Amino acid sequence: MTPDQVICPFCTRSVKTFDDFCPWCEKPLTTFATTDPLQSIRAEGDMIRSSMNRPTPIVLVGMCLLFGLPFIFFLVVAFIFLFDSSGVNGIVGGICKMELGRRVLWNN
Repeated sequence: MTPDQVICPFCTRSVKTFDDFCPWCEKPLTTFATTDPLQSIRAEGDMIRSSMNRPTPIVLVGMCLLFGLPFIFFLVVAFIFLFDSSGVNGIVGGICKMELGRRVLWNN
């Protein structure tokens, strides 16, 4: 490595000192790459490309724990609430009892 080169922190290859982007991994190396109007487009594109990678397994497990378990809990509670025919609290059970009461009352 010569004195006019630095190491890219992303791909660890040698890059010229005054390069704003790494020629191999195309990641922005300097703050000028994100403040220059034209080069900020390239830096934003790099940010979007890096965010579109496939999620790691730990991210998938975290998403399942955060969103999957509460959803399953909600479904179980909703099922118990809707189809509890033993008490008046159940919506479906209450409707069935009202229909049965109407038939008995009006003899239909």
